[in-house]
Amino acid sequence: MTLEKKLTSGEACYLSFRNEGEAFIVYSAEEVAANSALASRIDLVYAYNSSADLTHGFFAADSPEAVRPGVVFPPGFSNQTRMIKVYSLRDRQLSNLNNSQHIDDLDFRQLDYSKATSNAIKMVAEGGLWLETADGQYRAFIFINATATDTVTISAKRYKM
Repeated sequence: MTLEKKLTSGEACYLSFRNEGEAFIVYSAEEVAANSALASRIDLVYAYNSSADLTHGFFAADSPEAVRPGVVFPPGFSNQTRMIKVYSLRDRQLSNLNNSQHIDDLDFRQLDYSKATSNAIKMVAEGGLWLETADGQYRAFIFINATATDTVTISAKRYKM
């Protein structure tokens, strides 16, 4: 589990769920530019767009350009992570809200990704996102703790399949 990491559009915006220890790691644009091997570890890219139709978004490598105008992926980013948006799920450990529930292993194992997408746009505070890495080895739940212009604060749980 990783709690309350701040992402910044175009800067600290690359998420990897493949590392030991933390549920996810955030790479900066500077880190990825300096070490091109990191691009293969990226599962999602966070970006902000001021358009009311897009706002806060998470994108896999195969996200259509129409839903990510101006978002440039780093060379070598190719993971086709699958995502499912949810707005009514608030995990107690990730959200620290009184009226919430706990996400457990069974939730990760039973989720059907057959209708998952390659992007999640218009994400809002207290919304969430299920994801499965391209290789199917990890599933995770991201909770949106807070949003602001160009930034989002997230917490996540990860499950190894």
